Amino acid sequence: MNRSDRQVTVDRETTVFDDVFRIRAADVSIERSDGTLCGPHRRLCLDRGDSAAAVLHDRDAKATVLVRQFRYPTHAKGPGWVDELVAGMIEPGETAEDTLAREVREETGLVPRDLHPVATVYLSPGGSSERVFLYAAQVDIAARPGTEWGDPKAGELTERFALPLDDAFGRLDRGEVIDAKTMIGLQWLRMNIR
Repeated sequence: MNRSDRQVTVDRETTVFDDVFRIRAADVSIERSDGTLCGPHRRLCLDRGDSAAAVLHDRDAKATVLVRQFRYPTHAKGPGWVDELVAGMIEPGETAEDTLAREVREETGLVPRDLHPVATVYLSPGGSSERVFLYAAQVDIAARPGTEWGDPKAGELTERFALPLDDAFGRLDRGEVIDAKTMIGLQWLRMNIR
């Protein structure tokens, strides 16, 4: 029996928290390889919505563009400030491409070109339903000078910076990239750069 063919039963699904994101609880039973059911066991799911992220590349400058943002969840156990790809939540009625067009302009002041899909990933599938639609795009760093961007009304301040590709890949090699989507995007860029 293929694992994906096994029966899964979800019972008593309830919402236990609903604010900026939602947490659902359910009793889940899963079929064992011998056909018997294991469970039910209580499981929680953080519903945050889906997001889109882009690894930005300037061919002429031989650089990638990252943003530095304060991320409260990393503050207690890490730096608080995280260097990462441009990303944002997909709003109702938007496609991932729409979201990236908006987010790249908002967080960097740049215009993405040649946007194409790289991967769709779950960053924490044991607890969250969020999918990240990862794309690659070309940008022209020189087109819009400046470093501070973001949406101040949303409490967002992003510092845009260009990172030469050798420096970006060196950060990967030294284990200095702490954001998963950024690690995936930079690894993809290293493997696909021409």
